[in-house]
Amino acid sequence: MLTREARVLGGIAASKVVRRKAIDKYNKEPKICKNCGIIIEIKNMSISAVNKRKFCCRSCAAKYNNITRPKKKVKKTTSNYKRKNEGKFEYLIGITKGELINKSSSWQSWRSSIRRHAVYVYRKKTMENTVCENCGYNKHIQICHIKPVSDFNDDNLISEINDHENLVGLCPNCHWEFDNKILDLQRG
Repeated sequence: MLTREARVLGGIAASKVVRRKAIDKYNKEPKICKNCGIIIEIKNMSISAVNKRKFCCRSCAAKYNNITRPKKKVKKTTSNYKRKNEGKFEYLIGITKGELINKSSSWQSWRSSIRRHAVYVYRKKTMENTVCENCGYNKHIQICHIKPVSDFNDDNLISEINDHENLVGLCPNCHWEFDNKILDLQRG
């Protein structure tokens, strides 16, 4: 309801009078933040919007609302690679390359089994060593065979192919160079 003064002024002037009165009324009984107890400021909001607020800022709202919710405990799991994969490759014990080829549905399948087993054997022996054995790059390494899998006969055991002495950890660049006979690894 506009006062007589505001009605006479009309338009923008009337809205300024109405806002000033609303601010004066708000300042008599201001809203107080539930979290920190500070008076909620009007700033550039309408008085009705300020009256709906319960907190002075988002961080106060978060602090207040999160008190009732229990914090989730972050489980620090030190997943042991060996324990996690233990028993996963039991089917390869005592099996030859030829038997694995015959059991597998495709070339990719048996080659992938050998590759995953090679990673398991390498990581089991060198748990913390995740650097390229040639250049020392430590972001990503690939496990490769010093003597290629294709050079082994079909009657060689998978455990011979993936013997730790036949495996080396290299970065992708060094791995490519090694596979293309540019890099010569001297292992002693």
